[in-house]
Amino acid sequence: MKTGEQIIRIAKVFFAVLVIVGIVAGVGVIIAGSVASDGEPGMVLLSILGGAAVVALGIFNAWIIRLFVTGFGELVENVDAIRENVAPKESYSPISAEQTAAGSVPSPAQITPNPPPEKSPAQITPNPPPEKEYKIEKPTEKPADPIMPIPVSAGKVRCPYCDEVQRNNRYVCQKCGVKFLHE
Repeated sequence: MKTGEQIIRIAKVFFAVLVIVGIVAGVGVIIAGSVASDGEPGMVLLSILGGAAVVALGIFNAWIIRLFVTGFGELVENVDAIRENVAPKESYSPISAEQTAAGSVPSPAQITPNPPPEKSPAQITPNPPPEKEYKIEKPTEKPADPIMPIPVSAGKVRCPYCDEVQRNNRYVCQKCGVKFLHE
């Protein structure tokens, strides 16, 4: 299980615990106020209103905390997804101090990638040809209309355009930006 999913799960549990604590605290205020008022109707009503306010504030507080912790969990999840999708393509030669001092810093178009390291014949292993190669043609342009995501597992779907697996509550693919159609 990924860290972002764990944080979101902990937020749900923490929310339930805080709601229970808020309810218990509100009932405690009602009981304490009723006992201290010696049965006076105005004081009993005041203790009931105070207890209801404690319950309402406890639930609201739990909801706000869950909102922020869940948002943090989604942020962690998205950073993990970005980290998986972004890999260095090629390494480039750094600009030397002499080039910078001389004012001859090359433009990005002039920078050439470093050649890949050469392998010795012992390191080269031939890849066997695939038995049958299937190529799925995907459209070059993103579809303008929303498309239906493909269910993968409980709570997860796959974008049919870019094959990115993500949570099923998204309206837009987190990788390619295609709009999803929800039933």
